[in-house]
Amino acid sequence: MIRKGLVIAVILLIIGIAAAPTLDANITKNIKVKTTNNWIEEAKLLASDGEIYDEFGSNVAIDGKYAVIGAPKDDDNGNNAGGAYIYQRNGENWNQVEKLLASDGKEGDKFGDAVSINEDCIIIGARNDDDDIGDLAGSAYIYKHNGNNWTEEAKLIASDIDGGDKFGTSVDIYQDYAIIGAPGNDDNGSDSGSAYIFKRCGEKWIEMEKLLASDGGYDFNFGLSVAIERDTALIGAPHGYGATYVFRYNGANWFEETKLNASDGQVGDKFGWSVSLNNDYAVIGAIYDDDNGQNSGSAYIFNRGTLNWTEETKLLASDGDVDDVFGHSVSISGNYIIIGSPNDDDNGEYSGSAYVYRRNFSTWDEEKLLSSDGTAGDVFGDQVAIDGNYIIIAAREDDDIADNAGSAYIFKYPTDLSFVIEGGIGVRLSITNEDMIKSVGVDWEIQVYGGIFDLINKTADGIIDIESNEVAKVSSGIFIGLGLIDIKATVNENVKTAKGIELLIFSLIGTNQEL
Repeated sequence: MIRKGLVIAVILLIIGIAAAPTLDANITKNIKVKTTNNWIEEAKLLASDGEIYDEFGSNVAIDGKYAVIGAPKDDDNGNNAGGAYIYQRNGENWNQVEKLLASDGKEGDKFGDAVSINEDCIIIGARNDDDDIGDLAGSAYIYKHNGNNWTEEAKLIASDIDGGDKFGTSVDIYQDYAIIGAPGNDDNGSDSGSAYIFKRCGEKWIEMEKLLASDGGYDFNFGLSVAIERDTALIGAPHGYGATYVFRYNGANWFEETKLNASDGQVGDKFGWSVSLNNDYAVIGAIYDDDNGQNSGSAYIFNRGTLNWTEETKLLASDGDVDDVFGHSVSISGNYIIIGSPNDDDNGEYSGSAYVYRRNFSTWDEEKLLSSDGTAGDVFGDQVAIDGNYIIIAAREDDDIADNAGSAYIFKYPTDLSFVIEGGIGVRLSITNEDMIKSVGVDWEIQVYGGIFDLINKTADGIIDIESNEVAKVSSGIFIGLGLIDIKATVNENVKTAKGIELLIFSLIGTNQEL
């Protein structure tokens, strides 16, 4: 009987833990934070044709070797028509490769106020586009990489769009799905807001569904921030206490799964001002939280468990202060989160900063990032994005080119990669990422030469991402030959050489490999 009672007690305890809606707020705020120094400023990006008040950096996105930077006050298509710039990483250099303009752009559209990139697709919002429907109706544009250039694939407009909807205020894209916020939509009352899911079908993008908050109301601004990944979408509604809504796709429809609230939220915190989603974690900014002083700001981490979403941690800047608006922008990639604090004063009033947090079991290691040449008024950290070991941070009011022309900075976490040359069919490399962060855009090359009469001359190269603590294997591909061969392998800028023997298509590699 004692054993039976003990089993029942354990079962009840497990059920109680699973059903708990949130962690205690005092526990979440007192997570220990360590300070580390790992991220290095790699580049400062400026528009090649930047001009006064362009506000280059009003929104930023990064994925793999590409970064996208919005400049909604660019004047190429008319005053404040807007533009967006694409940068490509080549080694340690970031080069501007293209400038995007809406094919039908015109004065006041503010194309580039919202941007997102995933693999070979970019989405750009133009929240002020009237499209002959009404002022501030809004639109969004899809661009696709064709192997050489980025081309405009589609212009997206909500099926029931109306003036003042501001469709395109927020955008995100993941594979064949795009989400677009329209915080000015009036379905649940003036400025109650909505969001739309579009899906790519062949070469066309089709509106799948319009999403509304189940309890939406006047001035909710549902759709001010959005994020999408796999079958999950986050939509922020920062009115009042603020909230963020989770929608799931069940194979037929998108349904509201739950509503997330801050456990210690107060009226006016603006919880939901910014959102980001990765795997089963959501990060939500509350820019007017007062824990470190009035409008100092905070961010919350929620985790989706087996049964529900729970508030796991509340993040505060270790040196947060009045009006910093920490949480103005947030982004998560794996175990790393970056949070912008554009009104921080370390480099002068409103010079701005950003904070990187790394999950370390039950604690979070904090690193504060400042621009190397930051000055008052830059608002560095107004927008941020992270992908693996690369971060982009905007400073839309930087004055390097002209007043408020804007800029953006790339930061890199140098990952610890090791590699071994291996034989088999062709020559292979086993590349190991020994760090706790995904290594993005790893350049590799294999050169094989020699054999009888020096007939073997094979080169293969590529770019790959390697998850933390994982091994990636790449190959030269099949080649035919006989005799002694020399191998030169390059991973990023590290070179290793080896000797071997080629037996038709099979390579035998010596164990003596030199860096």
